[in-house]
Amino acid sequence: MAAYRAEGITLSRAAELAGLSTWDFLALMPKEQLELHYGVCEFEDDLQMLEQRVSSK
Repeated sequence: MAAYRAEGITLSRAAELAGLSTWDFLALMPKEQLELHYGVCEFEDDLQMLEQRVSSK
């Protein structure tokens, strides 16, 4: 969680290292006082990835 807090790893990687699903990690974040690091750059990356998946079908 410290690496995620320091923005050193992604949410999915932090969840994997914690042995949790992404959803379970998200649910744990308020208790651990973690903020969601998701801004415009991450949104654009996700959007690009989704567009690639749709176009490859």
